[in-house]
Amino acid sequence: MRDVPFQDCRTLLHGSLSGELKSHPGKKLIDHLCGTAERAEALLRFHGMDDLEREVLQAAYTHDLGKAAPEFQKYLGGRGKGVKHSLPSSFFIFSLGGYRFEDLFSAEAVRVHHSGLDSWEALSSFWNSYKKSACNISNSIKGLVPLWEPSINPGDWKKLMGKIFEQSPEYSPFTDYWLRVRSILSILVAADRLDAIDEELDLKPLPDFCPYNFEPSRSTSSSSEFERKRERVRLWRADVERRCLERVENVKEPGLFTITLPTGAGKTNIGLRTAHTIAKNLGYPTIIYALPFISIIEQNAAFARQVFDPGCEGFSSVSEQVQEDHSLILAEPDREDEGRQALAEKEERRNRSIRLFRYWKSPVVITTMVQLWNALFSPRAMGSINFHRLRRAVVLMDEPQSIAVRHWPGLRKMLQFIHERWGTVFILMTATQPRILEGKELAPGGIAFPFSRHRFHFVSPEDEKERFTLDDLPHLLESYISDFSKKSGLLVFNTRRSALRAYRMLEKLLKGEDEASVYMLSTWLTPSHRRKVLAEIKGLESNKKRRYLIATQAVEAGVDLDFDWAFRDFGPLDSIIQVAGRVNRSALKDEGVVLIAELRENADSERTFARQVYDSITLERTERVLRKNPVFVDNLTELESEESSSGLRTASEIVQEYYLLLSESFQSSPIWGNIKLGKWDEFTSLFEDKGFDVPVYVDQNGMLDETVLTPLLELERNLKNRERIKALHTKLQQFSIGVNESCAKTLLDPIVGDSEAGVEFIGGVGCVIRRPEIGAGKLYDPVLGFCPPDEKAPLDDYY
Repeated sequence: MRDVPFQDCRTLLHGSLSGELKSHPGKKLIDHLCGTAERAEALLRFHGMDDLEREVLQAAYTHDLGKAAPEFQKYLGGRGKGVKHSLPSSFFIFSLGGYRFEDLFSAEAVRVHHSGLDSWEALSSFWNSYKKSACNISNSIKGLVPLWEPSINPGDWKKLMGKIFEQSPEYSPFTDYWLRVRSILSILVAADRLDAIDEELDLKPLPDFCPYNFEPSRSTSSSSEFERKRERVRLWRADVERRCLERVENVKEPGLFTITLPTGAGKTNIGLRTAHTIAKNLGYPTIIYALPFISIIEQNAAFARQVFDPGCEGFSSVSEQVQEDHSLILAEPDREDEGRQALAEKEERRNRSIRLFRYWKSPVVITTMVQLWNALFSPRAMGSINFHRLRRAVVLMDEPQSIAVRHWPGLRKMLQFIHERWGTVFILMTATQPRILEGKELAPGGIAFPFSRHRFHFVSPEDEKERFTLDDLPHLLESYISDFSKKSGLLVFNTRRSALRAYRMLEKLLKGEDEASVYMLSTWLTPSHRRKVLAEIKGLESNKKRRYLIATQAVEAGVDLDFDWAFRDFGPLDSIIQVAGRVNRSALKDEGVVLIAELRENADSERTFARQVYDSITLERTERVLRKNPVFVDNLTELESEESSSGLRTASEIVQEYYLLLSESFQSSPIWGNIKLGKWDEFTSLFEDKGFDVPVYVDQNGMLDETVLTPLLELERNLKNRERIKALHTKLQQFSIGVNESCAKTLLDPIVGDSEAGVEFIGGVGCVIRRPEIGAGKLYDPVLGFCPPDEKAPLDDYY
């Protein structure tokens, strides 16, 4: 057998393949293989991955040769069920490569490019099962492509299989093996999927950054105290940004960094500008900005579109520069405005890879922490599609304390490894920096908000035998927050049912005589409903109207709202601190209060709401710190720090003590150990599953059938309609809520779930709440969202 250079693969294919063979309906197999290779080569060049050129291009040119099988060609013509093509395609790699051990990684990427990575033990056993099958493999190759010249030598094949079988975790660099095969798989999957839908790569350079001017400078000579405070805060933010950027300008080498700044310092602006400056210094073309919640992504993506210059050469729209990536952004473009029809169709064509595969195509990507986690760890082929986009990239991780403590050691190892091998820059940015990275801090030390914004009070019963219940809440608010019913407030609970009951109990008390607005926010409101609630609260805030929000934890991090006081049902300390970030954010009002107490349903309840949701170690460490420091402050100004002799501690000091206690307490998750041991098929999700929620859809405007359900149910399930079906499913999620399984069964009970009650079960979709059950006091309330028919059930529904 001769060693075929990968550069000659195209010639070999053209000399071997029939031009009549198809890879997809209407697409020639030879065109698809060459098109995939062209896109793969462009990705290699763009990301500086020339070290993988041979393996990637071999995989790209051969990955679908198994489709030459007559059975598969009949399947494409609408006859038969087809055959699996990935394994026979992978045999072609070994006929090209001269029996290099590294060619195993190309072959394995081809073999699993429609499934996912196997463990080393499984793949080693699999290939060794073919140890004596060299002749059969050669015959298989010839049977698929009779004119294919290269063959497999039995002796060399046997030696290669023996070398594969000899590898072990003790003596072999399995982390580097994993990186190699995952990188090849990532580029192959991306190039294959892009060519399959006839989408060009069109990779763009990093756009320019336009500094954002938050507020114009105001003269303070005749201003009110309020205006003078606001101007001082504005000047402080500008100074913090300047000092941070001075440190960032000197970053000329890739590194691991942290940005630790108090809430209200303008972290989003500073973080994006820092990431952009470092990327420009290093010549990197990509910024990946990961956040924990969709609501924050929508908010921060809007800001990113303002600061990344839409006038940059080579960009036709802002959407080409900033890609907003989350599960609710993939619905079809709105075409109601006929004047936008052509633009919508152009955007739709350009974004097919985003819509179908959630591919990170733009130079600036705003995504979820879950999607970043999957890009790093998921063994699934589609889960790896964005992995290569991390090379020559600056990755900004906002609010990383949302990641469970058990993952910190393994995540630290992974970030260090990717940084060392690829030069990827990782920046962890938050007000409460967890002990994930020992990175270089880019914010100057001693940064403190110029005013004290709020004070924390942890309250526990004087008698250890006593217990706080939900019914005690009005008394707690009255005792610890002066004039609480005359100031805007936020109340955050651990379960949806407890939040719902709190709303019913407090609504009249909070509204008062002037009928202030009281809102509810949880995942029992549809995503479109939640966005509407947040927009209305923001409008009231702008007009300085009294308002209240009763919510679950989804409101904690990053949501740009401001209240005079907050109550937080007991939970992890970092979650409490995040809630506090919504109190007197800019210090333009009197010092706010953050009240913390641990509530349960009633005095006889064995578990508090917190113990139903969070692990005992996290709560025990939080309780230990709070009992030691029941009162503490947001921060001490420089003057207060010099004059204070009370020993009052700051939130930052207490959080660091808490993180130290946590880091000494948890057993690490196996996310990094699995990679070292070759257990590449095992996957640990970022967030622990709290229980199975059944999706229920709410026909709020009476248009769900016309806009989504009817076209979704009428479409035939085939390759041609796949994109449309996926877009409709995503659009359907805008109208979805999640309820636990027992509650879902109650909805479909003949008494509650008949058609007259306005609840319908639709095969292939699920349970739909119709207009007769939407309204005040009904299953879906315009203010409260979903109201379970079994309201007397235990209040144990997660947020």
